[in-house]
Amino acid sequence: MLFDCPSCGYPAYKGFVLCPVCGALLELGAQGFVHKGWMCFACGHENNNAKDTSCPDCNRRYAIECPECGEENAPKSAFCAHCRYDLNADRQRERDSHDKSARKPIEPPRVGVSIALLAVGIAIAVWAAFWAPQRLFSELVIVAVAMVFGALFALATHLPFLAKKPKKLGNYQEVYSSLNPFLAEHVRTILDIEGIEAFIYNKHSVHLAPFDPKGARVMVPKTRVADAESILKDFGLV
Repeated sequence: MLFDCPSCGYPAYKGFVLCPVCGALLELGAQGFVHKGWMCFACGHENNNAKDTSCPDCNRRYAIECPECGEENAPKSAFCAHCRYDLNADRQRERDSHDKSARKPIEPPRVGVSIALLAVGIAIAVWAAFWAPQRLFSELVIVAVAMVFGALFALATHLPFLAKKPKKLGNYQEVYSSLNPFLAEHVRTILDIEGIEAFIYNKHSVHLAPFDPKGARVMVPKTRVADAESILKDFGLV
């Protein structure tokens, strides 16, 4: 779900704790985000006073950077004061991008892994039924049912994707993973805003733990890994 940052109006996703554009510290309330403070992008200082206009540690003004000329503007500016770039149009493009991405199917777990789990689960069930000691029967049945159910669920997620050509993962590398899909989406959005192509792989596998304990993985091109890791480090995410 998308909400506007109460400081700069930039679209922010549910689960955000920091606006990646203006540095506002966010907290999700009943009607949307609440602005509860600032994080200074210059020195990293967290300021819990949302009414301040500059960082008390380094005196840098809280502002948004124009994506066209790089100059700073007041958070709620509609246009850049230096080059007249339309900041509202930039915000609208992000909303439109979110609407399109929300309709895109998410990459499911690999078919080969799911089939292997299904085969192992069936094998355990057959062994439990005919050859396993009686004292282990109940435990083996529970394990087999869990594996079969998980594998069938994973295979079912592939049905809408049969005609979709998957990305060649050999060209990409993981820079972040989380069992919380909202955190992964938060990281993907930050990288996207910073101009780095990123996508979430195996988002469905969050529901299949412990089969895939890494959960949702944020992938970027191998040529941009160093840049992505530097950005995430600046945001305190790694």
